[in-house]
Amino acid sequence: MWGFDPADAGVALAQKRAKELGLTLHTSVARDSAFEFGKERFDLILFSWTMPLVPVQRILDSLKPGGIVVMECGADFVPRNGMLKIFDLFQIVSYEIVRAKSDFYNRRETDVLRMVAKRP
Repeated sequence: MWGFDPADAGVALAQKRAKELGLTLHTSVARDSAFEFGKERFDLILFSWTMPLVPVQRILDSLKPGGIVVMECGADFVPRNGMLKIFDLFQIVSYEIVRAKSDFYNRRETDVLRMVAKRP
């Protein structure tokens, strides 16, 4: 498994959790704009409380055929339904907007956008 985050603390937490689960996790402290996605490398890409800073074509190219993108973020990251427009090259499997506690901002209630999209 591979993971990256621009925050040292985020990478350290992921490594700690992976170790607890007995998993090997390759990590990098980097923004997605600096991460080497490669070609047909991943089965799954997760964007958690962030928007991609790279062209969506780069994400599409890095997924194996049938690969999945999962994304969750607050409505303040992207306009309502904006996620659908950003990932229009993909087959949208599911999309929802729910009222839930955020991962950040003192866990305040907010609109949370969730999407699963598949590489065609």
